[in-house]
Amino acid sequence: MKDYQVTLKALSPLTSVFSADTFNGWILYSLSLRNKELFVYLLEKFKNDNPPFAFSSLLPCDYLPINSNFLTEKLGENDQKNNQSINKDLRKKLKKIRYLPIEFFSNLPSKTPADFLALTKKDDLLSAILRFHNNIDQKLLFFVEGLAPKTRLSLYLRVREDDQAILEEIFRSLDEGVEFFLGKKKSVGYNQLKILNVQATRKLSSQGDHFIATSHFNPHPQEKEAYEPLFFDLKIKHPKIGDIYAQKNPFKRKIVLVEEGAVFRSKKNKEIIGKVINQVSYRCPEFVQITVTIPFYFQYA
Repeated sequence: MKDYQVTLKALSPLTSVFSADTFNGWILYSLSLRNKELFVYLLEKFKNDNPPFAFSSLLPCDYLPINSNFLTEKLGENDQKNNQSINKDLRKKLKKIRYLPIEFFSNLPSKTPADFLALTKKDDLLSAILRFHNNIDQKLLFFVEGLAPKTRLSLYLRVREDDQAILEEIFRSLDEGVEFFLGKKKSVGYNQLKILNVQATRKLSSQGDHFIATSHFNPHPQEKEAYEPLFFDLKIKHPKIGDIYAQKNPFKRKIVLVEEGAVFRSKKNKEIIGKVINQVSYRCPEFVQITVTIPFYFQYA
């Protein structure tokens, strides 16, 4: 197993924060067009509950997603431990935080209210924007919502395969995805990204009694004994089918995912969490959605 950090620069606002299932799906789709044998090999591994790789969401560089309820709960515990009164105003501010610096999880049990307060004084890493556009043919005014990153972005990749040729194919597909696939809104000035650097990393800790989901995922039934949910939100997605499949009934079945930043108590540490959701398409029962991601482990107490 090896982890990689892909550093990207946003050349424009984004329509959304791309999650792991987007990257998982794109890699396999790209391989299905270019290297059918490798595509079948990797897909079978996913279907047999042995994911060969997994991604995080696209994140602010060196930050992790976090469920805000975790922050307020941890602040309360640390305050009580130190016989301090709980700062209600600080709690409200913590509720607005979506990302935490990775280094914040170092020696988490000893964090003081001042450490939590410092988090609230950082600028927003992603700013919501609204751009208006004019449709010349129909003379219509429309708008596109988006997010403007204020820092470089990181995408984490965990690979179980030791074959260098397979790794090169995965990164080639990722390059193509950033250049073409994620640029579907380039005509209106969105989703233009540039890969700056790819390097091996040890930033994603695999030790600890709790973990954070670095992207949306769907828990596997066999993982019920491996972890216990503590702080999480759910997200319902209605993904589309592309190309010729979009002509009639383009939507897949809705899927329910645990949102990125969810916090779990770990009972058995795993390298990759999540599962493949089968029969997601009404028209094409063979279609699957790969909802796996990377857990980041830390010591809670």
